[in-house]
Amino acid sequence: MRNPINSVLILIMALLLSSCGGGGSTSGDPLGTDTITISASVTSLNAGGKSIIKATVKKTTGTLVTGRSVTFSFRTNNSGGTIGVENDETQGNGEAIAIYTAGSNSPLNSVQDIIQVSLSNDSTDNVMITRVAGVSPPSSP
Repeated sequence: MRNPINSVLILIMALLLSSCGGGGSTSGDPLGTDTITISASVTSLNAGGKSIIKATVKKTTGTLVTGRSVTFSFRTNNSGGTIGVENDETQGNGEAIAIYTAGSNSPLNSVQDIIQVSLSNDSTDNVMITRVAGVSPPSSP
């Protein structure tokens, strides 16, 4: 005859083991191997200028990935620029897109902003954009 306490302990241990997770989420990337790259249509511009930021996600085989969530963020934002996300999920071409607009902080100096894209599996890439120095012409009365 089994000891009822042993049976309860075995049941508790089985429940605890079955509730253990398998680590961090890789949402749509079960092996955690998708990679991301970033590109900018313009990497040097004036305050108020815009650049199209493209994030491309691929499998290790080079196949473009559809439906992956991408995060656009600043690593550094010296110009006071903004990022407007157009779509944060990769489309049929494996791309997600945002629009960077250069800010006007420190107008007498050229400054660099670094934009980062990332996936839930911690894959990241960065692009540096230079906001060139320049003063806007004064407005007419």
